Amino acid sequence: MTNKTITMTPDKQLNQAIWWVLQELRKEYLSSPSGQAINFEYQNKGGGNPSPEDQRRALKFLTTKKVIRIGSNNYPAPFNKFAGGSIGAQVYGVKPIGYDIDILQPKFDELYHLYAYGNSYLENKKAVSDTISIKIKDARLDEQNYLLEINNGEKIISFKSKKKGEGLEKETKQFKILYHLWEFRWELKDGKVLKKGDFTSLDNLVRGSGSESTEAAYKHIQRLNKRFKNESVAIEIAGENEKYRLIINKA
Repeated sequence: MTNKTITMTPDKQLNQAIWWVLQELRKEYLSSPSGQAINFEYQNKGGGNPSPEDQRRALKFLTTKKVIRIGSNNYPAPFNKFAGGSIGAQVYGVKPIGYDIDILQPKFDELYHLYAYGNSYLENKKAVSDTISIKIKDARLDEQNYLLEINNGEKIISFKSKKKGEGLEKETKQFKILYHLWEFRWELKDGKVLKKGDFTSLDNLVRGSGSESTEAAYKHIQRLNKRFKNESVAIEIAGENEKYRLIINKA
């Protein structure tokens, strides 16, 4: 479920590799000290991983778009005395097997969000540049009225149910998921972590939201991300290994 099937042109295979590499780089970036280069190693194909060659092509693409800078310090695979040669040459088929990489903000996050919403760089670049996003300085969840309030009321997003009748819950399942993630939210500014939160499992989101299944909860997550995009707010729910987190990108 975490490996998105992204319809992109002109090279779907490359774009899927780019999305995979972006996720790997971002995961390392968020867990590393600010300003420190991160490490990237080619992974064997399988289990959803693109081929090492496609990983190399993805890195080249990200470099040309100036969202990463590959450092001079690359590291080959250690010598494997039992195989009689380089692990990198025999297993990965690509040399070197690793790089030190600098993440260049804010371009990295801009490109990441393009791919996270399921569009290619070329398809979505103009649409995103034409969209005026609200600069988030403060965000608050109004639990009593089922609202997300941005910048002390500059933007208010309602999650109140439109159902009528007595005994019906006024809050939507989307709000329940948002509420469940809120306590563990991450807050970033220019790619730097202001508030380090935590991940929540999809099973916990199912229980917290009252969703019928993990598939139903995942659909609510997708709808929430689409809602944030349509409302032009830099908020997203990102998933890794069946665990999810709420990320607020502040200005």
